[in-house]
Amino acid sequence: MTMSSPEQKAYTMGIVNGILISPYFGAEGKEIDRIKKCLTGMSDSQLVAIHMNYLQKNPATWHQTPHISFLNALIEVCPKS
Repeated sequence: MTMSSPEQKAYTMGIVNGILISPYFGAEGKEIDRIKKCLTGMSDSQLVAIHMNYLQKNPATWHQTPHISFLNALIEVCPKS
């Protein structure tokens, strides 16, 4: 991402808000519940770090839009129940 730190945090929190309200638009299932549970207590700085770490380790995903790579990062780091 070529964004300032405040922009990265704001963009990331926008994605998180989308995930949290996704059930209102029909998203359901264990993956959504797992991600929502995993997000609990994480700071915006921590979430940006998770995303940036994922991008550094996965340069093949750099062409994806940020919301896709962020979701993939969460899927990778959130414990499976």
